[in-house]
Amino acid sequence: FHVTVEARTAGILDFFKHTVNQFDAVINQSTLKPSIATQNFLDNQKRDIQTNYFDYEKGKVRVEKVNFEKGHKYEPILYDIDSTTYDILSTYLYLRNSYVKSIQPNDSIMVKTFFGNKPYEFGMEYAGVERIKTQLGEIQAHKIYLLFPVSSAFPKPKAVIVWATMDQNQLPLKIEAQLKFGRVFCDLTSYKNLKEPL
Repeated sequence: FHVTVEARTAGILDFFKHTVNQFDAVINQSTLKPSIATQNFLDNQKRDIQTNYFDYEKGKVRVEKVNFEKGHKYEPILYDIDSTTYDILSTYLYLRNSYVKSIQPNDSIMVKTFFGNKPYEFGMEYAGVERIKTQLGEIQAHKIYLLFPVSSAFPKPKAVIVWATMDQNQLPLKIEAQLKFGRVFCDLTSYKNLKEPL
């Protein structure tokens, strides 16, 4: 199936720094592994597209990049991967399916996520259930810490928290990220074509 996620700046931040980051992936419904994954990044006038082609039989991912600002298409590069490597969207789907089955509070799951030009250790720690206020009303939600290496953008461990619905939809209702310059919040404002009503 085809999955698309788009994030963009809003409000006064959008006035100073218009940013749109769109992720697309074609994912096998039974294995939850990607065949193609694309990141389309727009930062003011700068636009880059990276497309990754996953070949699990050969243990390779072919990375193709285009820089529209320079009008340049880079030569494709092959990187090694193994059978447990996902892209960022299929990682979320895999982890989402895992925590609803048997995971208990304080349990964690780790996988490899190919992002940029290499695989990273990426995972989640389940923190139990919380009732949160959202733009859709008060909802009981799973609380999840995302686990990934500390970096200049995310200077602290467990820097990102996700609250997801407890039904079959498993929608991410709210995201809180602790960045170097402060906290960022993302809220689900609308939805459609759900498995079951919220």
